[in-house]
Amino acid sequence: MDVSVEEEETDRDATQWLSVSPTEPLQLGWVDACSAIMVNDPSSLDEMAHPQGHSADYILIQNTFLADISTTELSPALQKKDFGIRMQDEYETTTFLPVPLVPRLCFDVDGSPLFLPLINFITLSPTPLHLTKRRISLATPKQLFKASNMTQRWQRREISNFEYLIFLNTISGRSFNDLNQYPVFPWVITNYDSEELDLTLPSNFRDLSKPIGALNPKRAAFFSDRYESWEDDQVPKFHYGTHYSTSSFTMMWLLRMEPFTTFFLNFQGGKFDHADRTFSSVARAWRNSQRDTSDVKELIPEFYYLPEMFVNANSYNLGVMEDGTVVSDVELPPWAKSPEEFVRINRLALESEFVSCQLHQWIDLIFGYKQQGPEATRALNVFYYLTYEGAVNLNSFNDPMLREAVESQIRSFGQTPCQLLIEPHPPRSSAMQVTPLMFTEQMQQDVIMVLKFPSNSPVTHVAANTQPGLTSAAIITVTANRLFAVNKWHGLAGHQSSTVQDQQYQLPVEIDPLIASNVGSHRRQISDLLDQSIQISSQYFVITADNRFILLCGFWDKSFRVYSTDTGKLTQIVFGHRDVVTCLARSESYIGGDCYVLSGSRDATLLLWYWNGKHSSIGESLGTEFTTPRAILTGHDCEVTCASVCAELGLVISGCKEGPCLIHSMNGDLLRTLEVPERCTRPRLIQSSTEGHCMIYYDKGQFCRFSVNGKLLGHMEVEDSIKAMLLSRDGQYLLTGGDGGIVSVWQVHNFKQLFTYPGCDAGVRSMAISHDQRCIITGMASGSIVLFYNDFNRWHHEYQTRCIITGMASGSIVLFYNDFNRWHHEYQTRRRTDQPDAFCNSEIQSIKQQGAGKRKKIYTDDRKPRKLPGKERCTQLCDQQLYDQQLYDQQLYDQQLYDQQLYDQQLYDQQLYDQQLYDQQLYDQQLYDQQLYDQQLYDQQLYDQQLYDQQLYDQQLYDQQLYDQQLYDQQLYDQQLYDQQLYDQQLYDQQLYDQQLYDQQLYDQQLYDQQLYDQQLYDQQLYDDARH
Repeated sequence: MDVSVEEEETDRDATQWLSVSPTEPLQLGWVDACSAIMVNDPSSLDEMAHPQGHSADYILIQNTFLADISTTELSPALQKKDFGIRMQDEYETTTFLPVPLVPRLCFDVDGSPLFLPLINFITLSPTPLHLTKRRISLATPKQLFKASNMTQRWQRREISNFEYLIFLNTISGRSFNDLNQYPVFPWVITNYDSEELDLTLPSNFRDLSKPIGALNPKRAAFFSDRYESWEDDQVPKFHYGTHYSTSSFTMMWLLRMEPFTTFFLNFQGGKFDHADRTFSSVARAWRNSQRDTSDVKELIPEFYYLPEMFVNANSYNLGVMEDGTVVSDVELPPWAKSPEEFVRINRLALESEFVSCQLHQWIDLIFGYKQQGPEATRALNVFYYLTYEGAVNLNSFNDPMLREAVESQIRSFGQTPCQLLIEPHPPRSSAMQVTPLMFTEQMQQDVIMVLKFPSNSPVTHVAANTQPGLTSAAIITVTANRLFAVNKWHGLAGHQSSTVQDQQYQLPVEIDPLIASNVGSHRRQISDLLDQSIQISSQYFVITADNRFILLCGFWDKSFRVYSTDTGKLTQIVFGHRDVVTCLARSESYIGGDCYVLSGSRDATLLLWYWNGKHSSIGESLGTEFTTPRAILTGHDCEVTCASVCAELGLVISGCKEGPCLIHSMNGDLLRTLEVPERCTRPRLIQSSTEGHCMIYYDKGQFCRFSVNGKLLGHMEVEDSIKAMLLSRDGQYLLTGGDGGIVSVWQVHNFKQLFTYPGCDAGVRSMAISHDQRCIITGMASGSIVLFYNDFNRWHHEYQTRCIITGMASGSIVLFYNDFNRWHHEYQTRRRTDQPDAFCNSEIQSIKQQGAGKRKKIYTDDRKPRKLPGKERCTQLCDQQLYDQQLYDQQLYDQQLYDQQLYDQQLYDQQLYDQQLYDQQLYDQQLYDQQLYDQQLYDQQLYDQQLYDQQLYDQQLYDQQLYDQQLYDQQLYDQQLYDQQLYDQQLYDQQLYDQQLYDQQLYDQQLYDQQLYDQQLYDQQLYDDARH
C-alpha cells in the first residue's frame, strides 16, 4: 500500500487525510478500503473508533497531544488500528512507538458474516513519560523493527511464534487488505500421509534454515544451475522465477470463502480454474511445493487459525479432476479428522520447540539479511528482480503503457517484504533457559493457602488483576452480602520449589487490613438495596482492570452502579434498561485503559457501554448527565442470564433463561443462533477467548464448545453442578468448579479431564486466575478463598515426553529421564565445537562421580522381604515401604540437586558458547561490512567515472544537436524570408494589375457615359428642331 503525505505545519488543528492508492480496494463489512488518517487532536481519535466515523486502517498521530494521553488509554476499537509513529523529544532524541495491530476483516459467507479470530495479537505499550515535546513522523519498517522490543519479548517467550510473525509481516508492509502483499507464514510440517502425527519427532518438521525451493536437493541443484548459467544482461540472475506469495496464490488458498471467491472469479474471467490446478489437498500442495520447479509457495496465516477455509460451505462447483475426483472440501491429512483438528495441530507444530529453535533462520530468509545480496545467493534465496523493494523507480517511466506493464509484472511476480535487518536474527531462548523448572518435578503443593473472611458469607465473585505493571495488584473478592475486600497480591515468588528453605516465606495474598481489623469496614460495604427477586452470583459484578472500581447490577430501579474500591462510595448510576439488570461483563482491557461493559436485563436486551479509563466512568466524557450505550443487542425473548464480550474479535455472546445463545457483533447485528443438543436448554456460564474458542455451560452439567462462527465442536456432561469456569489465555484448557467443591482441569479440544485438585469442604462459587496463570483463586460457599498452584505446562505434549514410564514384570515402575533435544541438530552442533571432548567427558565424569552409586541403589536393589506370618508381616512390609519411600525421596532430592548443578553448568557452557559465537559473528559481520564498504566504494568510483563519461558524451551530443538546430533554424529563417519577399512581390504585382484594370474600366465607363449623353443631347436637339 502506497501512502503519500503532504507537508503541513505542526500547529494546525485540522484533521489531515492521506491519499492512499490500494492495489485492490476491498469493501469488507464496515471496514472501508485501505485508508489512513493523520490527526493532531485527541478528540478526533474517538470519532474514528466508530463505524459511522472514519474507518481508517492506519492512524498516524501528529502534534504533541500524546503527552497528555497514553496509548494504553485508547479505546478497544482504536486498538484495532495500525499505528506507525516516530517521536523526537526536545533533545532531538528519537524514540519510536511501533504499535502494529492486525486490521479486522469481515467476510460474508452465504449471507452470514464470518469473523476471523486474528485481531490485536500484539498488546500496546505505555507511552514513555519523559517524552514531553515531540515531533512525530512516519518511520521506515527497519527503524520500527530496530526500535521495538518485540524481538526481545519473543526471545523471552512472552509472545508466541504466531504473534511474532504477524508483527514482522505487519511492519514489513504486508497487509490483510492487499492481496499482492498478503502476510506470509512458513510450512512447518512435512508429514501429511501418516495416520498419527508425532510432534516429538524431528523428521516431521521442515528445515526452516532453507527456503522452500531448496528443501529438495535435486530441485535445489536445478535452481542453482539456473542461477549460475544465467547470461541475460538486462535481467539479473535469480534462482526462482515465481514467488512464495502472490495475489493469485492467496486467492487460491482462500478460494472457498468470500470475498476471495468473487476476486478469483474476476481474476479468471468469471469461471473457476481447472480442477487439477485448484487447491484441493494439503498433501498434494506440499508435494507440489517440493517437486514442481514453478511452485515455491509458502503459507498464509489462515492455515493456523481459520478452519473454514478448508470447507466448501457454499457448495461451489469446482470441477472434476482427470482421475474422476470431484473437488469440493479440501482433502486433509489422515492425522486430521476435521478442519478444526488440522488447524489445532498445525498451530501446535508452529509453537513447538523444533520450530522455535529454527524460526529465526526462516526470518533471516524472508525479512532478514539472507533476503538480498551475497547471503541470499549462498542460501539459494534469490527471486526475480522486480519482486524486491526499490528494484525499479516507477516515477522514471514517462510512457504510461510501459509503466502499466511493469506494474502488472510486479503484481504477477509477487512482492518481497521490506528488509528489516541486515544482521542475523537472534535465536529464541530455549524453554529450559527461560523457565528451567518447566520440565522438572517441582514438588508443588496443590493447595497454596486458604484465606478465611470473618463474614462467613459465600464469596460470589473473585477478580485477579495481577499484571506486573499494575500499581496495586490485588485479589478483589465480593461476598453474597455485598462486602468486598481488596486483598494485596504478593505473587508466588516464595512458592517456587520445596528446595527453597533459606528464604523467608511470604503468603501470596494478604487479607484486606480493613476487613481483618474490622475498622472502617463501612468502606467495604455496598449497602444499596437490590431487587428482592435477585439471587446474587458472579455474573452480577465486574471489576475494572486497575482494581479501582466495582460495577454491580440487580438494583430495583433497573440500573447498574459504579462504586469506588477505595472509599466504597457510589460514583455513578447508569440507566438504560426497562427491567432489572441481571448480568454484567467487560471486555479485555489494559491497565487504566478503556474497555467495553456489557449489561443484560430481564427486558431481553443487552446494552454495550463504553468505559472511559481516563475519567473512570461509563460514557464518552466526564460530567455527562445521561449516558447512551454504544449498541443495543436484541434477539432474546426472555431474561438474559449470562454474556461475554470480546473486543478483539468484535463479538458478543449471550444466553437467556429459556432460549438459545446468540452471537452479535459489537455494532448490534445479530450474527448467529447457536444450535445445541436437546438436553442443553438453560445457559448459565459463558467463556470466550481471543483465539476464537467459546465454551458454554448449561443446566444439568452440560458443556458445549463452539467455534467463533457458531459451529458446535464438542459436547460433554458432568455430574457436578458447575458454578464457575475459566478458559486459559490460549483457550486450550478449561477450569471448572461447582457445588462438589472440586476444581478440575480439562483439555478443551477433546474434553479430556487432565487433573482434579483436592476437594474442598464447601462448594465453589466463583473463580479467577492470576495474570501469569500460575495461581487459581476460588471463592467458596464457606466464606473463604482457596489458592491452588497451577502449571498448564505439565500437560503440554513436550513436557510429557521428558519422562518415560515403564511397567516392569516384577510389578514395579521405573521412570527414565528423556530429552529428544540430545539428538537435535543444534545440540549435536555443540559437540562439534573446538573442545568437544572436554564438554562430553566432563559431563560423563560428573555423572559417574555424583550419580552412579545412587542410580545403582535405585535400579539394582533386588532385595526380597522375608515372609512373616500375619500381622507381623504386614507391619514389616509397611515399614519397608516407608523406608523405601524415604530413601526414594532422599535420592530424588539428591537427583534434583544434581540436575540443577548440571543445568547451571550447561547454562554456563551455553552462554560461553553463545558469546564466542556472537564474537565470531560480530567479526564476520565487521569483515563483511568492510568488504561491502570497499565494494560500494569501488562501485561508487566506477559509477562516478561512468557518470562523468556519460555527462561528457551527453554534453558533446548536446553541443552537436545545438549546432545542428541553429543551422537548421538559420536555413529555415532564410527560406521563410525569401518566401515572404516573393509573396510580397507577387502581391504588389497583383495589386498594380488590379489597379490598372480598374482605371481602364473606369475610363471606358466614363467615355461610354459621355457618348451616351452626347447622343441623348443630339437626339433632343433633333427632336426640338423637328417640332419647330
